Amino acid sequence: MWVQHAGYAYWIWTPQTGTWINPKWAVKDTPAEQFDWAMRFTSRRITRRPSTKFLKLVKYYPQAELAAEAQYYAGQSFEGLEEYEQAFLAYQKAIEAYPFSKRMEEMIEREFEIGNKFYAGERVKLWGIPTFPSVWKAIEMYQKVVDNAPYGKYADRSLYKIGECYKKGGDYQAARLAFQKLIDEHPKAN
Repeated sequence: MWVQHAGYAYWIWTPQTGTWINPKWAVKDTPAEQFDWAMRFTSRRITRRPSTKFLKLVKYYPQAELAAEAQYYAGQSFEGLEEYEQAFLAYQKAIEAYPFSKRMEEMIEREFEIGNKFYAGERVKLWGIPTFPSVWKAIEMYQKVVDNAPYGKYADRSLYKIGECYKKGGDYQAARLAFQKLIDEHPKAN
């Protein structure tokens, strides 16, 4: 049974759940269908839709092969909306949940670049409203990059940036310790 009103989406009664659902908002039948559905919105650059569609795939099909890709594309969508904290969190979730993703190096690079934005003055958002620039947020992000790949391409750069952030924030003792850690762990870093 379905109901449709002028100007409203239609709803379908589902006896299995005993509720009304709107197929427009329902998850697709397979991970591939959900991924393709989300990609359609990405190509059109429609507001928040791509990120929500990709995250829906991850929520309902977390073990699917496409789940890692969907989590990555959710991060890309958030970056496109200039919601850098959300993008960082999406990449971090992908790194933690899907450690064998083919995009691991790329996600770590994206996290590093987002950290650079906060180092350069990107504002922390509170309820979607930009508040104040935060080198402390940058330190958190750089530290995650180091934690994710301690001997990776961006580890030494992140340790250096952590020292610079502390210096910029006026904590010279912490800056000295960060630079010392860089020297100890990456003696050949330039």
